[in-house]
Amino acid sequence: MKYFYSHSYCEEGTHSYTIGCGYRVLEATCDEPNPQPEKFMMCDYSACYCDAPTVRDSASGKCVALDKCPQK
Repeated sequence: MKYFYSHSYCEEGTHSYTIGCGYRVLEATCDEPNPQPEKFMMCDYSACYCDAPTVRDSASGKCVALDKCPQK
């Protein structure tokens, strides 16, 4: 996963997700489209997450519509 510190680095179709200190919610993926907050606190986390309603295809690294995810 790529880590960034400013939304200006995020690709089109993604947005900056940052938390100061809190419970991180992992990015929605084809495998886990509805992630829940983690059970431990984290500080200064920043990453580019796919814009809703798309999710990350872990195989390609691209943002895709959930119905376009590879079948398993």
